Amino acid sequence: MTPENLIKEVESMLKALRVPYKQTSGVRKISHQFTCDMFGLVISITTEGDLGSVRDNVFSKMPNFRYYFVTDISNAAEFRQNLIWALAEGGYLGFIRTNFPRQFANLLTMQDFGKKIIDERLKRWNNLPKYRFLIEENEKARRISANVILAVEPGFFDYMPVKEEGGIYYAF
Repeated sequence: MTPENLIKEVESMLKALRVPYKQTSGVRKISHQFTCDMFGLVISITTEGDLGSVRDNVFSKMPNFRYYFVTDISNAAEFRQNLIWALAEGGYLGFIRTNFPRQFANLLTMQDFGKKIIDERLKRWNNLPKYRFLIEENEKARRISANVILAVEPGFFDYMPVKEEGGIYYAF
């Protein structure tokens, strides 16, 4: 996919997810950034050959963000899901629940994203003892319908733990 098509694809996904963002051209003619200040995420689109220099430039100009580097989208479903995980680390799920409740409920129930959120949390906690209580709560929730969880504790799906890799995502 060409960088121009990638820019259009990312922009349409951010609009569909109702994410506020700004666009900038990071390194002239070799990268393009979408900055989601509200969720602390920078999405950088570049070529694979320029990834190293673009990554260093983005790290220095925009420290303390989470980063998603995109050079190609070979698996659009995986890219979209990882984009949601990257946004969720910054509070996106709570934002969408409070600002767009019908879209949030649809995402969790009709698209079965509630189970995916729980599975991703459990994967990130990796059965470590320091997360025992959270693991047990999520394992219980896995056996319950997302509709029931939303009725009892709507904020249950609001958070996503940060990846061990420090919040850096790549799509090649």
